[in-house]
Amino acid sequence: MGFDNNRSIAIYKWGKDRPLEKMRIGMDKGHSDDVYQLVYNPVTDHAVAGGKKFLRFFGLKEGAMGNAEEEARAAAKAGGTHQASLSEHESKIWAKKGTFGSKLGAQDVMSIAFDSDGITYAGSGDGFIFRFAEQAQDFMVKAHPLPDGSTNWPPKGADHSLCRVTAMWFDKNKGLLYSSGDDGWLHAWKPQQWDPRASDHTPNPKPVKSFDLNQWVLSELNGTIVKMDDKELDKANPVRSRSAAAYSIHGDENGNILVGTVCNEIYELNLDDPKTAPMCYVQGHYDELWGLAMHPTKPQFCTGAEDETLRVWDIESRTFTAMAKLDGPVRCAAYSPKAEWIAVG
Repeated sequence: MGFDNNRSIAIYKWGKDRPLEKMRIGMDKGHSDDVYQLVYNPVTDHAVAGGKKFLRFFGLKEGAMGNAEEEARAAAKAGGTHQASLSEHESKIWAKKGTFGSKLGAQDVMSIAFDSDGITYAGSGDGFIFRFAEQAQDFMVKAHPLPDGSTNWPPKGADHSLCRVTAMWFDKNKGLLYSSGDDGWLHAWKPQQWDPRASDHTPNPKPVKSFDLNQWVLSELNGTIVKMDDKELDKANPVRSRSAAAYSIHGDENGNILVGTVCNEIYELNLDDPKTAPMCYVQGHYDELWGLAMHPTKPQFCTGAEDETLRVWDIESRTFTAMAKLDGPVRCAAYSPKAEWIAVG
């Protein structure tokens, strides 16, 4: 995905000892607005891009490879008829726009996942999960926050539609779709039960499992700005996500889930064992680091950053042992001679 005005899509057939331009099969326009996700669907052999008010599907046209292997495959699809290679000036990539069938219209797409059949799930900026059969939406679920108000986010008085679905992952072993949102909750869904034609269909199915990661992540940390525009930053108290909101989710066949949060922390948990505390593997600053000072006598140091935190680290264990949440960004820090105090600029 390029950073030009059209966010161009390029598809490559990777190979060793070949110049990059020789690997590129084709290039086409992506979208004229911001792109937040670009994900490959291995089942359907398509690339799916999501961004500001759009979802778009990309793939290679028949004959795009311009070699015997591709032409034979194209001929087999056409019932044995030979498919000639595309001309040099013809685009080798097809693009189809995802159609939102809901009354909400096109949505900001923040996260994308695929099930074992290749069906696309798109997490929106308003907290919905949309399911797409081919390129058309056929079902939607309000996922974050839940409509019954079981979460304590957003803050009182904030717009309850401002809750992005920040990350999704499909567990092919259990047939579960996991989602995280700005509310800091992790939900497991059974999308096989999302059938609008069923007699017992409910407007908003409930998750089969839920986990409140907010109980284990420091609430003092600032999450990311929820509104996708610069004007929100100008407000005295901009609406931010919870620090437990995930940017990435992945798991194994035993039900262990890794969650990477918006504040650069990684937790492992198991929704089958919700009473066990999550294991935190990685913690660190999530904005520019400016200040660093060594302890005068011990193998320790402190750091301060734009995320408005001062952290003390142990060199031997490579972990931070203490953190102070400050009222503003940190530019520099220094220990007193006996390390009784840390001065922060």
